Amino acid sequence: MGKQRLTIYMFRENVQDIEDIFDLERKSQIGIEVFKIPTNNAFGSDGCLFYKKQEDNTPAWLSYVIPILAEDLPEMKTKSISALLVTRVKERIFAIAFGYGRSLIDLQKIEFNFGLRVALNLIDPKQIRSVDTKLFDDLVLSAKMQVSRDAGLASFNVDTQRDILKSVAGKIDGNDFFNTISGSDSVVLNADIGALKVPRLLEQLLEAYQSEAYKKNFGWVDHLALVRDEKTINLLDNKLVGELRSGVLGSTHLALPDVLDLEDIDAYKIQGTRGVEYPELDLDSYLKELGDALDQLSLEKLKRFHVSVRFSRTQAYDRRGTLYRCLVSEQRLEQGGRLYVLIEGRWFEVDKLLVEEVDSYLEERITFDAKGFPDAKVGEKETNYNQRLVRESGGGLLLLDAKVFRPQGARTGIEFCDVLSKEGEIIHVKRKSRSSTLSHLFAQGTVSAKTFLGDQSFRSELRDYIRDQVKVGHSDDWSQVLPDMNESVVPNRYCIRYLIIAKSSRTGMDWLPFFSKITLIQNTKELLQMGYKVTVGRVSVSD
Repeated sequence: MGKQRLTIYMFRENVQDIEDIFDLERKSQIGIEVFKIPTNNAFGSDGCLFYKKQEDNTPAWLSYVIPILAEDLPEMKTKSISALLVTRVKERIFAIAFGYGRSLIDLQKIEFNFGLRVALNLIDPKQIRSVDTKLFDDLVLSAKMQVSRDAGLASFNVDTQRDILKSVAGKIDGNDFFNTISGSDSVVLNADIGALKVPRLLEQLLEAYQSEAYKKNFGWVDHLALVRDEKTINLLDNKLVGELRSGVLGSTHLALPDVLDLEDIDAYKIQGTRGVEYPELDLDSYLKELGDALDQLSLEKLKRFHVSVRFSRTQAYDRRGTLYRCLVSEQRLEQGGRLYVLIEGRWFEVDKLLVEEVDSYLEERITFDAKGFPDAKVGEKETNYNQRLVRESGGGLLLLDAKVFRPQGARTGIEFCDVLSKEGEIIHVKRKSRSSTLSHLFAQGTVSAKTFLGDQSFRSELRDYIRDQVKVGHSDDWSQVLPDMNESVVPNRYCIRYLIIAKSSRTGMDWLPFFSKITLIQNTKELLQMGYKVTVGRVSVSD
């Protein structure tokens, strides 16, 4: 027989009954909509196959083409079957999904990163074929990278401080059952074995999962450690619910747990708001839509309410996970001051040494200060704040917001900054929101500073523009800010200042999300190497 593609899940140790792999809704359907057939003695008496037949469906594209056809089409229906082969090996329950079998599983009960750890322990580190990463900043950036031939991790440009490894695929040597593997929460492989040998295969995978060989080449994946202590999880969940009820979000937003083609999604629904359709997955909009019901938001509802997407190709809504699983959040507990992140329905503790390293660097190298800058007003747009900032400065600031200058040889222009001060502060302003990312803000400051330092024609265009904007009789005041035509930039005369408009009850640097801090550090290192000073400040929002 040929090779069989197997998608394998392992369940947590506290899942002891085979039927407990389902949620309560699915469990109640066993014998009605979900059917069960036991395996024979040759395979193992503790195994069984669960399956569910789907109703016949008419393809969505059919109604689109019918109006242009000269003849009637025969009846066209599609049908799918979901199936799970479930068994127990050495006190752990495994499920192999066929068809849409994954949809039957309660994903909260699977062993997180089972497949990833198995793959990292088995793959030859020089024979990796693909990696999937996620970067959790103030938005989630998913990346899938493949190479045309086997390569080491360095070929994928993975940032081991910021990127979270979600899956890896590659070759393994010396295995009789399979020679390639892909691992994430599940193991995916093409097995050259019959079904009777599946228990032996599962024993191999369990042994690989329990190994710590991965630490030699991939130890950095442990920067995030899964929190298993129920007391800690309860404390974190309570903090999260309290933050959501307050409506003042610190470092919490929504993101789909799966990588989907966003061009194929035209709407979202989130339970709890009576069928409201959202053009984007936005937590602020959802909380506002809840209205008075926000006070009754609970952990139970977060784990019960589902997020669904409507695919443009079918116009049908598909559940993609619970609201809780779609939340991305950072929380600190007062006791111990440890940093935790909620990702895809699981709390992780960020490595303490990494947190200390990041915070120490920021404290030593960057000034956190927004003194002298007025609060933003509720509902005030970023552009209006910049205009008011300049207007109230008494001539000490110059507005450059949205003014684009073209570097030499470039096809597109860049903004130098939003506001420039006579003291040489190059000020970039951003209102922290769903649509404006801090990573973009920090990168913008670095690109601007590089261009200002190295491109004489860019500086000349900037100088001419400023001279035209300054009132008659005041040009001498501003001529000292920029170097003359034949002079070089002296970077230590300038400060790159980031002003971030954001509501927050957090003190010190903690209003800035942890992964945004790492992005800031990467950009700051470049700026400091060029000779600039760097300052970051939070502008409060007041009535």
